[in-house]
Amino acid sequence: RHDPHSRTAALDACHRDPEAHVALLHDPLGARPPVTLDDGTTRAALPSTRRWILVDGAFGGEIALRWDPTSPDLPPWVLGHVGWHLMEHLRGRGIAPKALQTWLPEIWAMGLPYVDLAIGVDNIASQKAAVKVGARPLGLWPYSAAQAGRGQLIQWRVLPGSQAHDSNAC
Repeated sequence: RHDPHSRTAALDACHRDPEAHVALLHDPLGARPPVTLDDGTTRAALPSTRRWILVDGAFGGEIALRWDPTSPDLPPWVLGHVGWHLMEHLRGRGIAPKALQTWLPEIWAMGLPYVDLAIGVDNIASQKAAVKVGARPLGLWPYSAAQAGRGQLIQWRVLPGSQAHDSNAC
């Protein structure tokens, strides 16, 4: 998700203890500290894993997957199974859809029957990335009260076997 506060907190944590930060990039048990929501409430972290997106051997961004081990549905406070962020100068080059398309076989092997994405109504670039991996819009994201200030998001869904809508997607 595009949350500048989360990115700032992550960078601060990385600077304080780089080894601990890197260890939490892959957290299949959800052992990291609780997540603080916009309204100040906290929830237990879900299992998750993050991967760095490398472009020409350099850090270009990251893509993250989170899941609920008890259900394919996510708790109402979680905005999508997958989210990504790219360095601004790399956006619009097809990097995000390629990263997701590359990862999808492993995600399907985990047993998830679908992957939901939460994309801002004004985030045309990420909507195009979703289309490139075969995602379909389901409608506006059903918010919980703790997310009221986030702006409108569209819920997109990728299904196994979804076909990319752009032959140059990946």
